[in-house]
Amino acid sequence: MNHWQKYPLVRIVIPFSLGIFIAVYLPAVNDRMLYVIASTIFLLALSSIFFHNKISFGSRHIFGITTLMAILLSGFLWQNIFANYQNQGHFSDSYGRGDLMRGVIIRQPEEKANSYKSVLRINRLYTDSTSKAVKGKILVYLDKDSLTEKPGYGDEILFSGYLNSIEAPKNPEVFDYKNYMSLRNIYHQVYIPSDSIKQVGTDQGNAFKAFSVKSRKYLSSVLSNHGLRGDDYALATALVLGYDRYLDDDLRKAYAGAGVMHVLCVSGLHVGIMYVVIAFLLNLVPYKKRWFRVLKILLALGLIWLYALVTGLEPAVTRASTMFSFVALGRLFRRKTRIYNTLAASALLMLLIQPNQVAFVGFQMSFLAVTGIVWLQPKIYNRWRPSNWLLDKIWGLIAVSIAAQLILFPLLIYYFHKVSIIFVVTNIIAIPLATLIIYNTLALFAFAGAGIISDVLASSLAYLIKGLNISVGFLSGLPGAYFDSLWISLPQMFVFYLALVVMVFCLLYAERRVIMTALIFLIIIFGSFLEKQHRVLSQEKFILYHARDGLAMDFIKGNENLFLGDSAVVHDNELIKYTFRNLWEKYSLETTTMEIPREKPVREKSQVAINYPFISFNGETFTVLEETDIPENYTISTDYLIITGSPWIDEKIINDHFDIRKTVLFDGTNPAWYIRKIKPLFEEAGYRCYVTSRKGAYVHTY
Repeated sequence: MNHWQKYPLVRIVIPFSLGIFIAVYLPAVNDRMLYVIASTIFLLALSSIFFHNKISFGSRHIFGITTLMAILLSGFLWQNIFANYQNQGHFSDSYGRGDLMRGVIIRQPEEKANSYKSVLRINRLYTDSTSKAVKGKILVYLDKDSLTEKPGYGDEILFSGYLNSIEAPKNPEVFDYKNYMSLRNIYHQVYIPSDSIKQVGTDQGNAFKAFSVKSRKYLSSVLSNHGLRGDDYALATALVLGYDRYLDDDLRKAYAGAGVMHVLCVSGLHVGIMYVVIAFLLNLVPYKKRWFRVLKILLALGLIWLYALVTGLEPAVTRASTMFSFVALGRLFRRKTRIYNTLAASALLMLLIQPNQVAFVGFQMSFLAVTGIVWLQPKIYNRWRPSNWLLDKIWGLIAVSIAAQLILFPLLIYYFHKVSIIFVVTNIIAIPLATLIIYNTLALFAFAGAGIISDVLASSLAYLIKGLNISVGFLSGLPGAYFDSLWISLPQMFVFYLALVVMVFCLLYAERRVIMTALIFLIIIFGSFLEKQHRVLSQEKFILYHARDGLAMDFIKGNENLFLGDSAVVHDNELIKYTFRNLWEKYSLETTTMEIPREKPVREKSQVAINYPFISFNGETFTVLEETDIPENYTISTDYLIITGSPWIDEKIINDHFDIRKTVLFDGTNPAWYIRKIKPLFEEAGYRCYVTSRKGAYVHTY
């Protein structure tokens, strides 16, 4: 029997997911195209059924390919139907500048310096003459001065403001916040000033979500009332309640570097720990009747979903709870289920409810990690079977960690460009401690206010958390604890996974053809890195970044880069970290950062000569224009004119003083009104213009 025939749901969910993934990243199709796709699916399915018994054994693959295509197109169609439904009657279709809108806060507001950040579900739009029911979500910033108290989940507000589309990143290799929000069906944002908002209702949100918010608020107060502060409080609320808002960057960095970031995010690990304690408590009851066994399983599922509800029904814990539910229901009906089919069933259910989550990093990591553990952990564990009980448990934990890390390794590099080397050691320490912290916290919740008992539990919890934080901080600070600045392309990631699968089979079976296949993939991977290194060493680029605070430029030759910028830019470490550094790391650049020298000529590493406002690089001249005090009868002859700081320019100055051979570049310091006024003057003079605020960073590759 074909091995794949044991896993029918796996054979369905893979092409269905691929169809959704293609639909997410392709432009939306129109209704007519959807009918064509639906008809195609119907004809493919009909032909597969009709001709199945008429196809010869040697041509049976035709039936399989036809069926897979029908399933793939079904995924594509389902995502488009879902997207069209989400956007039907969207408020942006009817909104006019300054219109009133009414909406409900559907995400607990996050306090910022001058505002509250949240998400509104818009339900009504008021124009000059009419009002109409609408739908859609919007990212909002509520002015603090406009509210007498902090807004909460379920509050309904009436407001007006100027909507802005969430913009795509304007610099290369920057996190795409627009894509991130659009996957969550949020396309606009608005700042609501103090004179444009009025609260008109409360408790208008989802009842389950409202219960979750109130539960988390109460349980968080239990922790704070028992003396937990700072990192201790932040870790406890994140670890048990899924409330990670108080985790600071240093703590996140330490856990990520140690390879235990999953401990801080309520996910399958936490649901599994909860399931163990629930099952243990229920098994203390010795009653063996069948109806009681059914009751215990249903009660365990109810408590798991109650925990998911308390933690906010976040995607990670919802996925884990769904997986556990399918496994438990299989046991309930005494069905011998195959775990891969169980995983596929839970994935299929979630994709039917919200198909675009196939593009969520968390969704991909959850199912890959569980699949890796199920597939690889037994193979790793069976390589050595310690006779000592404690050693056997430690080895089992190590096998789980290695399996999960191996299967996630390419994905972690692709998305996060970092991988821990000491994950085995940190997981041996972190997972038992995290388990004890969860159980201790649950006990504290149960005995809150019980005098000396709750005090003892609070003290032990604080010591456990400190022990975990100190251990993780120490291990992540060791030299070589993790590799960062790792970049691979999407094709390289797929080759990595193919190589991983082949190498596992190579270790299991050691057949000659398997070994040869593994070697071929390793050669492909090695060759791709050599090709990248060749591109790095031969690259020559000029980049004018979009930065509102000042001029920012890269002059790249090989793996050497001069980053030249205004003082406000080069001394802003946060701006450099989030706007420029990703590109430097991706292209393996040795970057020298320099404030623009306005006083004396400079030559840096023989690649850039600066005699401000003139810069020479790779045989071309770049002229920075921030003032127009140009001597009479003097012509600036340059390849590129970089306009920064909104200098005064008119038609006479352009005609009398400039000879621009290539392009006029407007950087991010120039406001929109200035560009609308000055850009046409250069274009009328026959010059080509480029505006970073409209098109993003200017990248010229030689």
